[in-house]
Amino acid sequence: MVEVALQCDDRGAIVGFAARGHAGAGPRGRDVVCAGVSALVQTAALGLERRLGASVRVEAADGVFLCRLAPGQASDVSGRAQDILETMVLGLTEIARGAPGRLVVRRDGPVASAGAVPPA
Repeated sequence: MVEVALQCDDRGAIVGFAARGHAGAGPRGRDVVCAGVSALVQTAALGLERRLGASVRVEAADGVFLCRLAPGQASDVSGRAQDILETMVLGLTEIARGAPGRLVVRRDGPVASAGAVPPA
């Protein structure tokens, strides 16, 4: 199963996310759930960086994708960043509806520290 944990600030704004796991919906490299999740999370990170010019920390490895707005960035690019991130959430939610048991999206509470990456 893929889990996407959204890290939110005390106002509920998304300030980062972590996607972890494999959906197991098909053979490795041909799993449409994993491909959809990967496309959405990577596009959101690219949108934050290249369209908004936001400073983000991104880490990617097999089965893990982390993205975090730099401290202070959330308020600087807040509305547009939230549009990108909430659009990602809409897409992820639709994938989860179409593939029950393969993907879960959850919102975590306020960040514990400015540099923390969302747990999963």
